Amino acid sequence: MVSVLFLLPFAITSCEEDTGLVNPYGDWKNRNQLYIDSIAKEAKEILDKGVSIEKVNGRSALFTIQPTDGSYKVSFGKEEFEDYFKSFLRPQLVQMLF
Repeated sequence: MVSVLFLLPFAITSCEEDTGLVNPYGDWKNRNQLYIDSIAKEAKEILDKGVSIEKVNGRSALFTIQPTDGSYKVSFGKEEFEDYFKSFLRPQLVQMLF
């Protein structure tokens, strides 16, 4: 039994060199960069057309993202700004201000 366990690693060898198969993960850095670049390209195409969000979790909302001067401008409605601002305040202060 010990001799079988000793010889087992020598019996199992990689077939890659013998068959000429190419390692599919050999160029993973380049493939990963191409994948990230393709996602960025699609996101840019969508943002360049302008995005409008009208509902979030079933609640009405008004957010827009528009291309402006080589960058993007994010706009939102008054209610969305108040809700965002309130999220940073303590409940008692929210009652006092609103």
